Amino acid sequence: MLKFFLSIILLVTCFCEISAQYFQNYEKVYRNFSDSISWQKIYLHTDKNNYSSNETIWHKAYLFDSKNNYLDSTKQIIYIELISPEEKIVYAKQYLCGNGTTYGKIFIPDSLLSGKYQLRAFTENMKNFSSLFYFCKTISIETKNKLYKNEYRIKDKSQKKKQNQIFCDMSYSSQNLVAGIDNKIIFNCFDYMGNQLDCNARIISNKRKHLYELYPINDNFVELKPIENEKLKIVFTSNNYKKRRIKLNKAENSGISINTNQQKESLTINFISNYPKTKDTLSRTYYIIVEKNGKIYSKKEAEVFEKEQLSIDNKELPKGISRLVIFNKNYEKIFEQQIYIEPKKPDFIVETSRINDTLNVHIKITKSNFANISISLTKDTSKNTNIFDYYYFFSGIISTSLNRFINTNTEQKQNLIITETKFKYSADYEDLLNTNYKKHKEKTGVTISGRVSNILEKVPAKNASLSLTILNSYNDVFYTTTDENGFFKFENLIYPDSIEFLIEAQTQQGKKHVVIFLDNYDTSDIYFNENQNEIKKFKLKKSQEKKVKKRTTIHSNADQIIYFDEINTASTSNPLEVLQGRVPGYDTQGESSLLRGFTSITQSNEPLYLIDDIPTNASAVSNLNIDDIDRIEIIKNASYSAIYGQRGSNGIIAVYTKQGYNIIWGKIYSKTAGISQKIFFEKDTTKSLNKTVFWNPEIKINTKDTIIKIPLNKIDSNFVLNIQGVDNYGFPLFSTNYIK
Repeated sequence: MLKFFLSIILLVTCFCEISAQYFQNYEKVYRNFSDSISWQKIYLHTDKNNYSSNETIWHKAYLFDSKNNYLDSTKQIIYIELISPEEKIVYAKQYLCGNGTTYGKIFIPDSLLSGKYQLRAFTENMKNFSSLFYFCKTISIETKNKLYKNEYRIKDKSQKKKQNQIFCDMSYSSQNLVAGIDNKIIFNCFDYMGNQLDCNARIISNKRKHLYELYPINDNFVELKPIENEKLKIVFTSNNYKKRRIKLNKAENSGISINTNQQKESLTINFISNYPKTKDTLSRTYYIIVEKNGKIYSKKEAEVFEKEQLSIDNKELPKGISRLVIFNKNYEKIFEQQIYIEPKKPDFIVETSRINDTLNVHIKITKSNFANISISLTKDTSKNTNIFDYYYFFSGIISTSLNRFINTNTEQKQNLIITETKFKYSADYEDLLNTNYKKHKEKTGVTISGRVSNILEKVPAKNASLSLTILNSYNDVFYTTTDENGFFKFENLIYPDSIEFLIEAQTQQGKKHVVIFLDNYDTSDIYFNENQNEIKKFKLKKSQEKKVKKRTTIHSNADQIIYFDEINTASTSNPLEVLQGRVPGYDTQGESSLLRGFTSITQSNEPLYLIDDIPTNASAVSNLNIDDIDRIEIIKNASYSAIYGQRGSNGIIAVYTKQGYNIIWGKIYSKTAGISQKIFFEKDTTKSLNKTVFWNPEIKINTKDTIIKIPLNKIDSNFVLNIQGVDNYGFPLFSTNYIK
């Protein structure tokens, strides 16, 4: 008997050691991954949503360190861009942020087209991910140039077919249905615009026929006990919509079903297993981890024989959206689900009173004694974005229809999160082991970079000497040298607004027979927030198409001319890729091109490249800034290209820049955006019905009870007072008041 008890104790001790080692290994790998990535998110508070010609977009950026839930105090650059409906960046500004906030303005000229624009903000570290991680907000701009009409009309036939279809997202309580035990299926139905649908649902079987009927769907889930290999279908119906039939996964003979139940005090995880009893204890052990933004908040383990229930106190879990992951002993993920812990609304009380031409704003903060806020008072009554919901909800997930989360209760949000969202700041165990992430480091100023090479050969000018002269009356000079690959970089330049500069270069031998190529402005991928269903592509009427004036060309016998201001080049930064599909017979692969097909087996088949009539190569052309190109002239005619000798026998690609001086031996003139300056509110003199009456982005409250006075200047009524910000604990604050 003593030996039996000793063996049990030894077995339990070994199991505990294995369990502890498991968590230690996982936490170590996860910590290394988390430390290598800077988890940030930005919220942009704008004075309103709708703008007109000659108005100003007033904005304030809040930069959060998502790991610690505080404003990021690191000194770095924040990029803010305004993107047109044509997916072109019409404004690009950069602000130096040192205390987690910065602010500025964007002026709207008459030259912009009317339509829905995107305002987005990001940092260098956020470039480590896709543009899905950037802050992105849709605003409306109305100008005199109404080229885009019927923005919401569906012209694409494929879109018209979707108008009466039911769409559905589903989630199982396990990777597949398991026979003989209760399985939970969560589903959500919506239309092609992402709006929630009230549907009837039936689950039918080829063996047992009708199983379940839900009318209407309220709880968005059903529990069923399937038979092995039973074929199941779920059928959705709704008024004015076609029936939607979806086949469910076949039930497996053995497995484990996992259901979660979010309660007020705790998160309950229910395990149901039908594995054979012969399965060893270690194989029945599961490891449960709750993580968010690179930080593990809870770690548990559970032994499951038939049924097991595990509870996690909500106090252990982060507010908002986090990720529940369950692994087996082999680090294999067997279950993953997003969970939502409802955060408490901010203890932020705003009371208003109007006395004559003054609006008194009484602000009370109960849990802290400091707040950094921005205030807008406008006649635009449309619903503005919310820093609280963005911080805890929208910034953490990737969803197909975020607009459906508005005005839903906690349980509905939880079901929506489970079925159709992906967690942004997370990684699987296999991803954690791969630390080869592209690392963009913070910038504290403007960077001017590029490379120096011999224009006639693909040979970098290594160890070349460069001087950068800042013009605009500054005349500051900086020096550097190129590396072995000819690359150079001038970093952390602090100059306001637009910077004009001159770069001069010479080789180690003092020769200036080199060419300087500047890097393009890195905008990352332009991502339009399709969830808001406001950005659509539309066609212009023929009467509205741009009339092209006849232009003079260098080569009067050019076979084709591509004018770069007439085409959309937002999808590429390589000028040679623009020719693909626009020039008959042209083909490019990397830096190799064909213009007249294969004309020789032993000799080169590449065309002659010219930049402002200077012979060069494909590499030099592909590294040109696409925004500096005026046109490209294509010459295929053998009799005309013969004036260039043997080099022109394969055709000519002649590039002409807008200035005509981009390629000058040993020097280059150019300009770039500097650091945008913080600007306070200027009185809005436009006659817009939605104009902004007051905007102050830099209000710091140091007491729990504060009164702010806003002059109204005899303006009538119907205002919207929007206050947003953070307290000293990094807790987002917001308040919206409608004033009559």
